[in-house]
Amino acid sequence: MKISPIHLIRSAFDPIGTSVLLTALFGFSAAVVLIILAARDWKLALWTILSFSIVIIIFAMWNSNQTLRLVIRHSGTGASSWRSICAAVLSNGAGAFK
Repeated sequence: MKISPIHLIRSAFDPIGTSVLLTALFGFSAAVVLIILAARDWKLALWTILSFSIVIIIFAMWNSNQTLRLVIRHSGTGASSWRSICAAVLSNGAGAFK
């Protein structure tokens, strides 16, 4: 029986809660305020904030791509849950990302 990778991802992850979103928003806001206070120049602060934001977006896209690739690779092996896929990936060590 072959399990769809999208179905597996949707069933394994719960929706993000409000408290998690508020915590992330507070953390991002605090980082922005600290960067502005440390820079003392709006152009430097803007460039720094944009640079950090771009790096965070690139990292998030790369991480989701790697996760989806692993799920697709192990979905045809009869793995029935996210835990069994993670166990298979962890047993392969760092070679699972190649």
